[in-house]
Amino acid sequence: MNAPQAVLLDLDGTLLDGSRLHQALELTCAAVGLELGIEPDPLRASNEAAFAAYWPSAERDWQIGRLAGATLAREVWTRALRALGVSSSGATERAVATHTAFTRNALRLFNDAPHFLNQLAGRVPLALVSNGAGDTQRERLG
Repeated sequence: MNAPQAVLLDLDGTLLDGSRLHQALELTCAAVGLELGIEPDPLRASNEAAFAAYWPSAERDWQIGRLAGATLAREVWTRALRALGVSSSGATERAVATHTAFTRNALRLFNDAPHFLNQLAGRVPLALVSNGAGDTQRERLG
């Protein structure tokens, strides 16, 4: 068997464990809901509905970098909050910032990823590939 010339690795679900992302949304809805006087469950449901309605028209543009992840998040939170009677851009910006922070804390490398990467480092060229928007994925790597 020939030695590999390079290794391509996917980010989400291969190196990066996103299993706690649902908790990030729950924590966001609890914090934002408390600030705005909205119960967390209706806010979460509104966010999920807004995402489900917007994603089909946004997915392709997001994947090819025509739609920034921050713009996508802002639109989803705007729609979610508006559906609950909140139309303040300040509330949207706080929701986006809060969700971004909780998401960053929720994402972790899988336990075996650092060891695997260290074993390959310096031996073969490594490349990270993703079908996610560059700004979103760079944020996840930060």
